[in-house]
Amino acid sequence: MQPKHTLIQLSTTRPVLVIFLALMVTLVLGFPLTRIHVTASPIDMLAKNDPVRLFSDQAAKEFGLHDIVLIAVTNTTHKNGVFNRKTLEKIYHLSRYAAGLADPEDATRIVITSDIIAPDTVETIEQAGLGKIRLQRLMPLPPKSEQEALHLRDKLLGNQRWNGTIISADGKSLAIYLPISQTNFACKVRQQLETKITALGRSKDHFHITGLPLAEDTLAGKLLPWTSILLSLSLLVISLLVPGLLSNKQYLIVPMILIPCVIISTMGLLVGTGHTLDTINSMIPFFIMAVTVVYCIHVLSALTDGYKGPSDAKQTAAQVMRHLFKPMLFSTLMSAAGFASLAFTRLHMLRSFGIFVAIGIVLSWLLSMLLIPACFVLLQQHSRTGFFVRASTKHTRQLDQQPGSAGIRSIFHHLQNWIIKTAGEKPWLIIGINLLIMVPGAVGILKIRGNENPMQWFPRSNELRIAGKIFNQQFSGAYDVNLILSGTGEKQSINDAAAWLSNTLTKSLKKSPVILEKALAEISQAVAENRTGKEMAQRLSLSWQTEIDHLAPEDDTGYESWSRALDTLDRLRNQNQIFKRPDLLNYLLSLQKILKNNPLVGKSNSIADIVQTVHRQLFEGDPDHFSIPATTNGVAQALVTYQTETHHPDALMHLVSPDYTRASLGLQLRSGDNKDMEQIIDTVNRFLTENPPPTRLKAGWTGPAYINMVAQKKMSMEIQRATFTGLLVVFVTATILLRSLLWSTPTIIVPAIVTITVFGILGLGGKATAMPTAILSFLPLGISVDFAFRLLHHFQAVTLRKDKEPENAQIMTDHPTFNIISSAIVLSLGAIPLFFSPLIPYRNTGVFLAAVTLFSGSAALWVIPALPAVLQKWLMKNKGPAPADDNRQAKKAG
Repeated sequence: MQPKHTLIQLSTTRPVLVIFLALMVTLVLGFPLTRIHVTASPIDMLAKNDPVRLFSDQAAKEFGLHDIVLIAVTNTTHKNGVFNRKTLEKIYHLSRYAAGLADPEDATRIVITSDIIAPDTVETIEQAGLGKIRLQRLMPLPPKSEQEALHLRDKLLGNQRWNGTIISADGKSLAIYLPISQTNFACKVRQQLETKITALGRSKDHFHITGLPLAEDTLAGKLLPWTSILLSLSLLVISLLVPGLLSNKQYLIVPMILIPCVIISTMGLLVGTGHTLDTINSMIPFFIMAVTVVYCIHVLSALTDGYKGPSDAKQTAAQVMRHLFKPMLFSTLMSAAGFASLAFTRLHMLRSFGIFVAIGIVLSWLLSMLLIPACFVLLQQHSRTGFFVRASTKHTRQLDQQPGSAGIRSIFHHLQNWIIKTAGEKPWLIIGINLLIMVPGAVGILKIRGNENPMQWFPRSNELRIAGKIFNQQFSGAYDVNLILSGTGEKQSINDAAAWLSNTLTKSLKKSPVILEKALAEISQAVAENRTGKEMAQRLSLSWQTEIDHLAPEDDTGYESWSRALDTLDRLRNQNQIFKRPDLLNYLLSLQKILKNNPLVGKSNSIADIVQTVHRQLFEGDPDHFSIPATTNGVAQALVTYQTETHHPDALMHLVSPDYTRASLGLQLRSGDNKDMEQIIDTVNRFLTENPPPTRLKAGWTGPAYINMVAQKKMSMEIQRATFTGLLVVFVTATILLRSLLWSTPTIIVPAIVTITVFGILGLGGKATAMPTAILSFLPLGISVDFAFRLLHHFQAVTLRKDKEPENAQIMTDHPTFNIISSAIVLSLGAIPLFFSPLIPYRNTGVFLAAVTLFSGSAALWVIPALPAVLQKWLMKNKGPAPADDNRQAKKAG
């Protein structure tokens, strides 16, 4: 027996067994959902071996970079803002409390105490006499008076490094930065901070907690519950609409069993195979639900229309399912093939999305073939009201005798006649209008830009957004990114090193010819006696230091000349430690000056800032010495002095690598949008191109804002490419199944029109879109393809069959129209619960889900009848086996 007949016989003769087995299989497949893992981090969009991700991980490890939870403290009632004794005392105790935060259940989830930036942890560099500095904590203890509080304010405002970072521009607010070891620890940190803040007493002080890691962790916590809630509400709306459209309240049970079974089974397979629930995979249930609703209405409508009486349930179900089996299978295979083509994309999230949507579509078809006829037979066997009885002796449908259904059917009937007439009489007009609509859409779809900023998922009224706005307006910004500059200097042989040293000394010692002649002679002798540049430099260093030691105390000229020679030698010896070179540090300051003029950049921080600050304080705070020392030795001395005096011995590791070949330029940004990040990168690239650095440098980026941009850019490019690839796969699959290029062409024209038009409008609007909305561009591969193929199948059956009857032709056009319009209405109304989601991308998803389904239905009803009218001459030449053969066999079986 053929599989088709086995499935049909099982569903119609053993309905209870079929439903029981479906529920048991769903429970088994859905069991992994009990241990589902959720992530909302954009970096998880990138593969673990992605170069950007590998570079980010390496930079984070090398420079001690961590995600940061931000706390802004404001007070709008006190004349000095937070700079009063009581508020600063709260800030001090909150910072001390935060330093000890850790997850008792996971020792790896902690606040990085040594890297906290707060008034009680940071230091000021002060002069302690000529050649000496002193580093003191800004607020080792809470101030004891209002004067001390104001003194602290003045110190912060006068410190270039902390002005705009810790203290606001108006001098009335403070910020605390808490680095955390893992992003998924952010929400727990906020909970514990809020408990401590309540215990301290809020009074008139306001504590605002935000940060990208907190947004990601919060989103991860809301993703699963809100996806479940929205799905449940959509399922409820759909389950109420389906029996309403079909005028049978008993049909309520069908979608309530079918849709959860398909969704739970598919998502269980997703989680069971080791995948996580993310912002992309969270859309899989909505795609599956949409396809399942279409199948549900299609099958239920056919069963209702074919039913004649109480004793006819099994026979009707068997006959109808035999007729629907092949066209629904073909439609399923085409849609599933389109989504399965995503398996060849370069991003693992898209691959898993495509594969499991394809699996869900196949499961939807299989369970529709089994569960819907089983429920139909079972409902009829236990029906006492005779809802299905066709009382009229003329076989007039009872459905049409009911006022509501009769009205709906009448509207659909007139609409169908008008569409078919218009499409048949003016097909070129219909096609021309659609082509005209597609032109701006094609332009707009190329302008779609993504923005996977987790902050943008929440409404403006959310505390995360409010706190983020405070940081962007009053401080230097809530987003951080790091520019990593690396270089190794020029590798030189001993002869090249000697030549460079000789040439440099010849220029710098012109006024001391005797010393120059002696130094050049010693260089020549050192080259002859040594094999490497390092050995030569050691030999010269000892010799020239001896020369200085033997100088007369009053010989200032000799001391200056030999010191200059030693400084030049230090440059040679430290040629690989490029970020001790004065010229390169000045180059860094020039780049920072350019970035400072960009309104998107709130603050920049580099090793050059430390060096010039220390250099000034070594000269008793003289502002004329707020600069980079003129020699490599001077830079080295400033760095050694800083490391000796600071309470944070590892402070420099965040700015420069231990070998001084790589430096991190930290930027605070006032925007986390991708287009703004791209603008900053363009600014840096333009500077590096127009102002070549003193030595060859390689630039790389890391940080949440940059990762967001890269992940979204890659995802957007892959989505655009995969959408067109999916359409091509659908076309090839349709050609193979229908064995005709002409008949398969309409199956991709409709989804192409829908995709280009709907998402072209999104691009023309200029608004950035998050992944849940962007991923909807694949939805026409399921909905539009099904609508187009269903109409095409019926139109082909009527057109190619010579023995077609007028009544049959009417039914063949009437049924698809009713089903398509019903499906479009049900799906668009089922998207309404998404409009009320607290997550903004889900609201946008609801709008576009409704738009795609409605436009898919209207495009199919207009285009499919018009195309055969234009191509009729060629289509009639290919009178291959008509799909209606199944209908003929069904009649014989009846």
